[in-house]
Amino acid sequence: MKSEILRLDWISKSFDHTPLLNYVNLTVYDREIHALMGLNGVGKSTLLQIITGQIQPDGGRIWVQGKPVRFPTIFAANALGIYKLETVPEVVPQLDLAENIALRLHGKRRIFFSSTDAHRYTDQLLKEFSLSDALSASIPGHQMSTLDRQIANVLFAVANQARLLVIDEPFSVLDENENALFKQILLRVRARGIAILFTSHSYRNVLDIADRVSFLRAGCCAATLENPRSAQELLAQAMPIINGERAEEPPAPPAPPRAPDAEEVVLRVEAQHVPRLLSPLRFHVCAGEIVGIVNMGPNRASVCEGLFGLFGRCTGSFQVCGKPVSLSSPAAAISAGIGCVSDSDHYQNLVPQLTYAQNITLPYLRRLFPSRCILPALETRVAEQYQDFLDLQDGRSLSSSAHHLSAGMQKRLALARWFSMPFRVLMLNEPFKNLDPQGRGEVMSILRKKAADGAALVLEFSGFNNLLNLCTRVLVVNNSRVIGMLSAPHITSQQILAMVVTDSNSKPGDDVVV
Repeated sequence: MKSEILRLDWISKSFDHTPLLNYVNLTVYDREIHALMGLNGVGKSTLLQIITGQIQPDGGRIWVQGKPVRFPTIFAANALGIYKLETVPEVVPQLDLAENIALRLHGKRRIFFSSTDAHRYTDQLLKEFSLSDALSASIPGHQMSTLDRQIANVLFAVANQARLLVIDEPFSVLDENENALFKQILLRVRARGIAILFTSHSYRNVLDIADRVSFLRAGCCAATLENPRSAQELLAQAMPIINGERAEEPPAPPAPPRAPDAEEVVLRVEAQHVPRLLSPLRFHVCAGEIVGIVNMGPNRASVCEGLFGLFGRCTGSFQVCGKPVSLSSPAAAISAGIGCVSDSDHYQNLVPQLTYAQNITLPYLRRLFPSRCILPALETRVAEQYQDFLDLQDGRSLSSSAHHLSAGMQKRLALARWFSMPFRVLMLNEPFKNLDPQGRGEVMSILRKKAADGAALVLEFSGFNNLLNLCTRVLVVNNSRVIGMLSAPHITSQQILAMVVTDSNSKPGDDVVV
């Protein structure tokens, strides 16, 4: 007989009198990995927040090991062994891995920063999870990659005798190799008797590790599939039906490379220094062109966010439509007609206290309202053109607050902000991250339409699968160094990987002209 670790009975939740979860029933058993799937905005993240005490349900009951419980705070959930692991966990940069883990231990298991004890304890955990070769207890927090931080969070929860780990989209921020390693870690966690509940949009990731899969649709648990690996073909065929996805058209072939006509160049970058980038940056983007940036390596620094001024002033020569511009700050970039959506989660692209419409028009207030008298009706009219893209359901509207949005809905709202207004250049860092398959298809269609209308687009990815059928040219960056440029039809995964491998043999001071 399976033993229940968690059971949800008739859980409901509304925001601004708008129902999001409608009587959800869900059971997670001891020693299982349970996946939760569904479209953006269906309530997956909200359900995880309820389970971990971050928000309170409007109705229903929560049972832990057969006993009714309430989680008024996160600490109440932790006390019963339920821990939520952030997608990109925070660490103290001045402390190493062992000290970060020791800092977060509590109760009788706390280590009071005896360096010897903290490192011995962390070394033991790394050895138990077969991670001694991949990670050191002495690695400083500021050098930890996203995967290192996720591993640290897992070890912290294990050290605190967790019974259930709750993770929202753990694989969305990792590359293919990191995904494979993290899956192995989760399987080892399950082997220690700890249950795992995670959300995902990728049924392939689910098939690799999940024992059961539940699907949220229209605010309730529509179905639960037992032993998904034995029904792999059925799951692949049923995903569009269960998730309510529209059938996607096959990706269009890449557009032919545009001739480098000086009159068509919209953005020209001759940067001597971009903050956090270790080499000069030189490239241009023509009207109607989509230029990709493959940004790889553990020391990845965003090129788009750097050019947008998020990390400080860029030095060098920058032109938009032949006119010199300054890229000293986001305000200067916006004034020059450049928009940017960063890769940040946790509302760093948005203001949660504002409505959907207010978030969309925020960068354009001076343009929309030169008299500094804001008209809500005009804000709503500007935002309405992407109302369908925002997928407003269950009574939500453009006047609803942006509080408690899932990562996928935050991404949709941030993209809608820049799609809704005319721009000369749009730079997107990880534009498909946290989006469900339907959202990725919609964004791809919008980007192609914007390019057809003459916009210049720069798309930055940590991988390259999404670039192959979308971009006419690709700038390759490895460990924050520009290593070359590829043009269609020579944009292939083999060519990109060959450049990265070759770069490992080059000198750090080499300057690559692209």
